Amino acid sequence: MYCSNCGKKLADDAKFCDGCGAKVIADTPAINKIEKEIKDGKVFKCPYCGEILPYDAVRCSSCGNEIRGREANKTVQSFFDKLEKIDDIDKKIELIKGYPISNTREDIFEFMLLASTSFDAKYYATNKRKDNVASAWLAKIDSCYEKAKIMFDDKKDLAQIELIYQKVHKDSKEATRLKWILIIGGAVLITAGLVIVSAFSKDNTAIGAIGLVLLAVGILGLIFGLRRKKTNKEIEQEKIEKEKKKNNK
Repeated sequence: MYCSNCGKKLADDAKFCDGCGAKVIADTPAINKIEKEIKDGKVFKCPYCGEILPYDAVRCSSCGNEIRGREANKTVQSFFDKLEKIDDIDKKIELIKGYPISNTREDIFEFMLLASTSFDAKYYATNKRKDNVASAWLAKIDSCYEKAKIMFDDKKDLAQIELIYQKVHKDSKEATRLKWILIIGGAVLITAGLVIVSAFSKDNTAIGAIGLVLLAVGILGLIFGLRRKKTNKEIEQEKIEKEKKKNNK
């Protein structure tokens, strides 16, 4: 039986609720309503002690056990579906920043996995000052990780979240590092190539040829290092310009 006043699980022979003190009345409409809400998924029954809890509870308020094994909240997937349909970059950023991450274990995992696949490390490394989509994802991933550290009791669960978090930051750092290696390396090779060509091209054609190769490689490295992914705003602007040209013709 469950208390008709507070919903607490009762002993079979209980006459008063040991939670709120209300008199036990068996088979009341209130009890039926609680059972219906459990079936509808509005509230959740603790699998360890039977305590009635809100659906998004992470721990049982009665026995303290972590609540696990529920399906991820549909709002996580609906959020990503809604995001895919939005073309305006500013609205996307606003939606990402404003999305409230649920406290449930399943939702935290679901959000972390989807957010990490949406984060583009190369885009972040080349556009973080011009377009904040990648920056918004990174900030949200950091926020989700911090929430997991507070909410998760199971060290294995936290370790899995931490692996995703570390991979995202590792990819970001590697993309930024590669960018600067190409830029600095390209500049060094261009300088070395120019010096070799100017010093040895007349007297020693073989060494001069090496200088030309270094010069060409350095130029390519510099081009790839400075190259960046186009922002969504730039892509949208290009589409507008193409449409204008078609209309003018």
